[in-house]
Order: sequence, then C-alpha cells, then structure tokens
Amino acid sequence: MQCQPNGIAFDEQVSIPMCRELSAKYNVAIEGNLHLTTTLLFGNPTECVEDARRCMEEGGNKGFILSPGCDLPFDTPDYNLEAVGRFAVLGEEPSKSSGFLSLEEALTACDAVAEGFDDVVIEPGKIFVEVVTLDSEGCAPCQYMMESLMRVKEKYGDKLTHRETLIKSLAGIKRVQQLGCKNLPSMLINNELVFDNIIPTDEELVKELNKRG
Repeated sequence: MQCQPNGIAFDEQVSIPMCRELSAKYNVAIEGNLHLTTTLLFGNPTECVEDARRCMEEGGNKGFILSPGCDLPFDTPDYNLEAVGRFAVLGEEPSKSSGFLSLEEALTACDAVAEGFDDVVIEPGKIFVEVVTLDSEGCAPCQYMMESLMRVKEKYGDKLTHRETLIKSLAGIKRVQQLGCKNLPSMLINNELVFDNIIPTDEELVKELNKRG
C-alpha cells in the first residue's frame, strides 16, 4: 500500500479487519472477499448474504468494495449473486423458505469416496502427496504449489504418487474438511499437512519428502 495504488483486491484468506487498518493508514481502498466455492458456488442465497454481511461489517463504510475473493467459479448460480447484490444495494434479505439446500446439507448427501477422494493407505517406503487447491490451472498460487511438486517428483519414480484435490466440487470440499486444511494451497505428505499456504523451494520439499520416504 505504500506504493500508493488506488486500491488493492485480495482473496478470501486475507483478513478484512487487518486490511481495513492499512486502508485507513495509507488511504487506499480495499476490495474482497466473498468466499468463492463454499458460499457463492455451493451455498444458498441465505448463506451468501450472511457472508456478504460479514464482509461489509468488517470492511466498514469507507474505502471498502464488496467483491468475490477471486475469479468466480464457472457455473456460480446467478440467484446467489443476485441475492448478494440485492442485499448490498437494497438491504433485502432472501426468503428463509426459498427451498435451496444449505452447504452443510449438500455435503452430508455427498459421497466423497465415490468421487475418487478416498483415504490413501500409506505403504512402507512409499510417498503419497496430496495438493489441495482451488484449481492449479486457474489459480496462480495453486499452480506454483503443483509445479513445486512436479519439479522434484521424477527423483522418486514409482515410489511417489500424488493427487490434486480441488475444492471446486462438493466432494473436494468434503475431503478438505476431513483433512483439516484451512488455507489454500496446501500440501500434505503421507496424509500430514506439511506446507500450509507456503510454496516450498525444491530443497525444502525434497527434505520433507526424504523424511517420510
């Protein structure tokens, strides 16, 4: 903010209250950070409005722009976006009897294992790496996390297997909840969270892989 931009946008993992303090200090507008998948894509209008309310209360009335935390996922329901817009502009609350499933109800009905997100049994001498992302093809930090693994995986041959778990599906969200990941991107090695929203260097990653392989 010391570079004096007109404004800064940030993703859903960044604290609005922290940025609000910096906004006031440097007189720079801030923009964020509605949750992309857990609210806008898979939530219902009521959950989206609650998320918008949180953002607006934390952002305040000066220098804050309500917006999604990043690029909207494909197929984001227009009724969720409309609900957020009507609340932000008109203060209108969605109907409690709208008939939409909540995220919790949808996750309860979702079979993550059936969609390929089963637990992996770690065999002695083997390494399993699970990279949790929004989508490494469309999210820059997620891409960097996957690339860090791709650069070193050939050193391990058949000893190492990996999987990218995307939170673009209900099954992916359910899997991430089971893993206990709070931030994206993250990397687990043999089902242990090792790199939490931190992109490792090749040396750091090899060191952690060797510890477990």
